[in-house]
Amino acid sequence: MPILGSIVSSFTVIESANGQMAVIAPTLAARTGDVLTIPIRFVSNDSINGLQFTLKWNASVLKYDDLTSIGFVGQSLDGNFGRTDTANGTIRFLWAHPQARNIKVLDTLTLFQLRLRVIGAGGTSSLIAIVDTPTRAIGTSGGNATPILVQKQNGLVNVLRTGIENLEIVSKKLTLHPIAPNPATDFLHISFFLNQSETITYFLTNLTGQIVYTFRELYANGAHQIQIPTASFPTGLYRLVLNENGHLHQRPLLITH
Repeated sequence: MPILGSIVSSFTVIESANGQMAVIAPTLAARTGDVLTIPIRFVSNDSINGLQFTLKWNASVLKYDDLTSIGFVGQSLDGNFGRTDTANGTIRFLWAHPQARNIKVLDTLTLFQLRLRVIGAGGTSSLIAIVDTPTRAIGTSGGNATPILVQKQNGLVNVLRTGIENLEIVSKKLTLHPIAPNPATDFLHISFFLNQSETITYFLTNLTGQIVYTFRELYANGAHQIQIPTASFPTGLYRLVLNENGHLHQRPLLITH
């Protein structure tokens, strides 16, 4: 039985009102019976001493199995999670620095890993949703625990139907490497490999889905590097999308100035 589903597209992101904060979960494709290990990641350019949110999924599609790994100082699997309603597809996360100190997350941090078993039939799906009930999604900073409000976007688990049409759910023509730097300031570098020539359209969207940058070009087979100027874009969370003959390859991006 497979242990990890195929990562096929996007990430869940959260943007704060006072700065930049992101809680990140991959969008997955899996089959009935798979056990998915879903990393819940965090990145911020704020100093932070507290974080809380509620994570929800469709309990008729995904069944809670376990939690592994911890990220923040003072965080524990027993002390920072409300797991009384996991049978109904809800888990609560609440963390505060034990000495009320601010910390700075300089790179993407794995808060925890959520293990879910796929019990839904092929063709069903479940959001991995960050919501405000019963625990509001919010961060805190400073000695007075100043609140940092967050916006939410949701991840997704798609349950594949059995059959030959699902054998190649990810394009084998293009391999998109991790983008860098992320967060980006003045430039974003994209690296990918094509095993045959192809016309690629790539674009950036903001959190509302508005396209803020786009370009289209025919590329030969082989390795390619693209540089996108980002200095003119407002600080915020974006999504990079490469469209390769209908196959969408996506990465989250944080731009800071």
